[in-house]
Amino acid sequence: MKKKLAFLMSLMTTILIFGLFPSMTSQAKQPSYLMDVKKDYLYGGPGETSVYHTYSFVGKDTTGKFKGFNNWKQTFVYPDQTIEYTHYEKETNKGLFNDNNIALPYPIKKGASWTVNGKKYSISSINKTIKVPAGTFKNVIEVKNCD
Repeated sequence: MKKKLAFLMSLMTTILIFGLFPSMTSQAKQPSYLMDVKKDYLYGGPGETSVYHTYSFVGKDTTGKFKGFNNWKQTFVYPDQTIEYTHYEKETNKGLFNDNNIALPYPIKKGASWTVNGKKYSISSINKTIKVPAGTFKNVIEVKNCD
């Protein structure tokens, strides 16, 4: 009886310790690549077909096939018109998803490739530095279209 009690106490202590400190029992988590819901995003510049486009967070989708996804209003502004779309984004342990399509597979590693709507993509760099008018960004993940 004393052996059973000692075993149970040891087991409960182990569960309690590892339950309170999950980082002790699992590898470091993948960083998140979701857009920050507290920010609006503005894109534009050379090569863009629109003058600019924006993303504004609407909320979590609660119905339909995108349930649980972040719901974003995407607005394209052209010289003669403005067009709005709904953009859905979600992250799982398998990757970052846009509208149910994998946008970035996890774990992030150079050479990883995937196909979306018949187009093949691959990660060509995981630590690139780029300079743009908004600033210099380090450790950029570069994704290339392989077609």
